[in-house]
Amino acid sequence: GVTYQAEDLRLLTILANMVAVKITNSRLEQQEQKLAQIRQELSMAARIQHNLLPSELPDLDGYEIFAHQTPCEDIGGDLYDVRICQDGRIWLVVGDVTGHGIGAALLMSNVMAGLQILEDQCLDPLTLIAHLEKYLGQHIELGQFVTMFAAILDPKTGRLLYVNAGQNPPVLLKNGDITNLPATGVPVAVLPGSHPRSPAECILEPQDTLVVYSDGISEFSTNNVQYDEGRMQTFLDGAHKMSAEELGESLLQDVTDFAAGGGADDDLTLLVVKRT
Repeated sequence: GVTYQAEDLRLLTILANMVAVKITNSRLEQQEQKLAQIRQELSMAARIQHNLLPSELPDLDGYEIFAHQTPCEDIGGDLYDVRICQDGRIWLVVGDVTGHGIGAALLMSNVMAGLQILEDQCLDPLTLIAHLEKYLGQHIELGQFVTMFAAILDPKTGRLLYVNAGQNPPVLLKNGDITNLPATGVPVAVLPGSHPRSPAECILEPQDTLVVYSDGISEFSTNNVQYDEGRMQTFLDGAHKMSAEELGESLLQDVTDFAAGGGADDDLTLLVVKRT
């Protein structure tokens, strides 16, 4: 048989360790390459999502409009749309897809694609929601759904016709008074089949402001206290005289201050419309 000396064993050990290090480095390099590819794909997905949102807000005589969205991850499930109809009315939509990650982002993309078609075909939010729910039936998995505030504004009269399908109650600021626009039906595609929803309406008078937001803002939590547990009300009490942009930027800054350096657990989406 072959006899190994102590020096032979020492060399073999050194060689084995070198091979092990090489294999480990090779695997780490492969993992880094995979992670780099995933980061690149997520970055591309984020750009696609961003391009689905309005590239610019309409310049509407007699109104100011502010919109903002910050996903808590590379990609998100929140959405908003502001679009002028052929008859001059304005679609105002804010939605939130249940869940996080790639699944929510894909559904968000499907919702935005559906909206861009349906907003040109539908004349009222109840019809829009019904058609969107039918459209999503082909793309949605069981357990997924979308909360949505869909409204159409007549800029001449200030009449706002809306459906709130399970979205956070938007806020209407009138001369310092705060009115919530509660839900008028269940979320979109929450269960198979049709569900009763009803439209509602209000009037945006001069100097009135509509604030629509996702639960990423209202439920932002610091030390187990949510932003809407007093802090948001305090901010809104003094916000009715602000411009749309000033209100939007100040609200987001107030959320940031409330966070005290903490990160968001959900997407932050905000739409502010003020009649001047």
